[in-house]
Formats: sequence, C-alpha cells, structure tokens
Amino acid sequence: MNFLVHEALFLYEIKYIFIISTMKKMLVSILRQYNFYVTLILVNIKF
Repeated sequence: MNFLVHEALFLYEIKYIFIISTMKKMLVSILRQYNFYVTLILVNIKF
C-alpha cells in the first residue's frame, strides 16, 4: 500500500514538474516576443 502511494506521488511529481517547465517555456517565448515587439516600436519611434 505504502509503495503504491509512493509511486503515485512520484508520478504526480513528475507530471507537475513537466507542466511547470512547459509553462515556463511558454512564458519565456511570450516575453521574448513581447520584448521583440517593444524594441521594434521603440526603434520606430526613435527614427
């Protein structure tokens, strides 16, 4: 019983870590795109 609970928690932990890393990647790509657009806008205003 304890072994099964441990296994379930372990699998849940892996899934949780995977979800967090995926969200971080998405957030980073969104921020990069945002920074890119902001830079473009600033450059256009300067020139």
